[in-house]
Amino acid sequence: MVVSFGAILGGYDRRDGKMILSFDTDGGVYPHERFATNGSGYSQARDYIDDRFQYDLSLEEAVGITIGAIRQAGKHVTSVSHPLDPPPTVKIINKDGIINISEESIVQWIMETEEEEVAHLFAKQIPQDNPVAKQQN
Repeated sequence: MVVSFGAILGGYDRRDGKMILSFDTDGGVYPHERFATNGSGYSQARDYIDDRFQYDLSLEEAVGITIGAIRQAGKHVTSVSHPLDPPPTVKIINKDGIINISEESIVQWIMETEEEEVAHLFAKQIPQDNPVAKQQN
């Protein structure tokens, strides 16, 4: 199996509002209205998000769905030992700027939602004094 990689670009401007574009390995550019997925397992991630997407999701719900989609996609890609190790980088882009979801928060979410036999992989990555869930740039 070949693992593919693509890029997703998201942004927001005052004239056009939100913008989501994905790029494939052949140079194709694709606009998206609600969300974008690409890479190995993209169709499983797309289906996972499509079943749960709503325009009025809280940031916490949106991050949870995003991480769940990555986990779901990884279950179908045999070349990945675990889809959330290392934890993914998650950023939220809106009219106010970029919100970086901290790695500690992502690991904490994984610990709270993963099956017990997988969660131990991430236990070493959670600082004992993690009061910060999000940082805004």
